Amino acid sequence: MTQRARLGHMSVRQKQRRGGRAAAPSRAAPELRIPPWKPRATGQSLPPWATRALLGLLLVALVVAYLPLIQNQFVNYDDELYVTQNPTVKAGLTWEGLVWAFTTGHASNWHPLTWLSHMLDCQLWGLAPAGHHLTGLALHAVTSLLLWRLVARATGRFWVALFTAAAFALHPLHVESVAWAAERKDVLCAFFFIAGADLYLSYVARPSLGRYFLVAVAFCLALLSKPMAVSFPLVLLILDVWPLGRLAGASSDERSRTARLLVREKLPLAALAALSCAITYWVQSSGTAMQATGGIDLASRIGNALVSGAVYLRQLAVPTGLAVFYPYQAPPAAAVLGALLLLGGLTAAAVALRSRLPFLLAGLLWFGVMLVPVIGIVQVGLQAHADRYAYLPSIGVFVAVGCLVERWCRDRSALRWPVAALAAAVVVVWTAGTFAQVRVWRDSISLFEHALQVTSDNFQAHHNLGTALADAGRTAEAVQQFEETLRIRPDHFMAQGNLGIALMKTGENEKALAKFNYVLSVTPRDFRAHNNIASALMNLGRIDEAIAHFRQALEIAPNHPALKANLAAALQRKADRDGAGAKP
Repeated sequence: MTQRARLGHMSVRQKQRRGGRAAAPSRAAPELRIPPWKPRATGQSLPPWATRALLGLLLVALVVAYLPLIQNQFVNYDDELYVTQNPTVKAGLTWEGLVWAFTTGHASNWHPLTWLSHMLDCQLWGLAPAGHHLTGLALHAVTSLLLWRLVARATGRFWVALFTAAAFALHPLHVESVAWAAERKDVLCAFFFIAGADLYLSYVARPSLGRYFLVAVAFCLALLSKPMAVSFPLVLLILDVWPLGRLAGASSDERSRTARLLVREKLPLAALAALSCAITYWVQSSGTAMQATGGIDLASRIGNALVSGAVYLRQLAVPTGLAVFYPYQAPPAAAVLGALLLLGGLTAAAVALRSRLPFLLAGLLWFGVMLVPVIGIVQVGLQAHADRYAYLPSIGVFVAVGCLVERWCRDRSALRWPVAALAAAVVVVWTAGTFAQVRVWRDSISLFEHALQVTSDNFQAHHNLGTALADAGRTAEAVQQFEETLRIRPDHFMAQGNLGIALMKTGENEKALAKFNYVLSVTPRDFRAHNNIASALMNLGRIDEAIAHFRQALEIAPNHPALKANLAAALQRKADRDGAGAKP
């Protein structure tokens, strides 16, 4: 080696001794930039036409599974709040509706894009249920295809992506999100959530401010559809680790600095999530959602959260016993301990195998992180858990299972076709299960009768079934359901009121009056309670008392046309009785 060549390997200190011209070493660490992610080839040998054929077959299966949806009706569980009895939504797309969508906390939620989606449906379809259901199904189908694209691009594993998309599209646990008109927020949020993650892949492949802006826009649209999307920045960090491998580095120091850069990269998205959380908390605490928790203590909520996490995993594995409402019941200690052991064991195994099988930890984290906003630590409502809450979190489980099976078959070529046949059989079973579950959502009576078959002490199912039976003119059966509701929850004031209406129809006005007075004691500003009391009093011939309650109802709702008509009829009856022409 020449003297000149040897100088090239001298340290900075040696160069300073030789000539004194070398620059002093910098104490600041060199700037670290995250290299762009290189998209992976899917590694599948299928020609393009075969890929299109498989995706087309998936869509055919989806249409078959949800075919009964076109005959389904609206149900009496939130559909009236969102569509059928919401005059602003029924009016279609209007300027007043646009302003209302962004300023209302109706139904204890702030999701303006969801309101606009319902308004557009009413503009196009009126109150024809099939149109509303088909819009939700179309969003679900497009999201399934987007999910296939996302997983295929991110992992380079075609069959894993196909399995994930098929599971998402056809799993019976997802029927609630698609078949329930009031859950439009779920499918709309999922569409923008998955679209945002797919745009994120384009950003990390070719980083630019414009591409980051598109990711942020998609995230905003997801938040405007349903605030559950707040987990998006954390999900992107999970994707950074696996499958994108953006945290890979030559040294622990370099990985640490890269991690800080990745977190900093998500800060604008985290700010949007924090803003959404603040708005959601304010809206729900101002309404009745958080006031209806019945004072459930923190320990019970944590125990229920653990059990709910285990229940979701069980339902993903064996989707039976699904219901529209699962009443909250304090879980026994044995159930909490079992759930803790299951979830803790899965987490410990995923952490131990993170080097060899990183997708296990990534999938479990996706599942857990996305459940946090709805797992019940902050209890909203009186349900223990809900099928719709697993809609997006289940993706992590599907990807982990798909990758695990693919990895297991990689060196066992003889098992590939049997495993493929088994996977196809599972998809067929899911399709049949989804078909049956969609039929459960045919109408309110079938929905809540099914819920009573698969749950116990379900006060909500009894109440809503009673309401549906009353609307169908089956008053005696409705009375039985309302009485069963009150047996389970004596303080259920809506059941008290509806039982009073049913009793009034059967001529038991004194009993009905007692029920209405109870409702008024709980909700003194409820004009319906005053109106019902007045109606019962009219039936009992106590006209002066009835007029007083009609007047009080009009003070609360001065522009209600039915109240004006009722008061006019009462005054006319008083005039006929007294022989004088009393005026309103």
